[in-house]
Amino acid sequence: MPIRVFDFYGFVVRLESDSVQLLDDLARDFAFFLTETTTKPESLLLQGYLQAPDFGSIPDLPVHSVSPRNLV
Repeated sequence: MPIRVFDFYGFVVRLESDSVQLLDDLARDFAFFLTETTTKPESLLLQGYLQAPDFGSIPDLPVHSVSPRNLV
């Protein structure tokens, strides 16, 4: 499984995903923290999967603010 490793000032995150696109997108967003090697053990292991969201599991809540792209 492809991985990317990020070092956030000593907090090491290892991200695994079967989606190279997801890994590349996150590597671009967090390029400053991307590292090829580290001597520190990982602090957090994340596994990412691209799949359709389960909208049925989101509870109905009142909307406080509406913008063209967001509901708060």
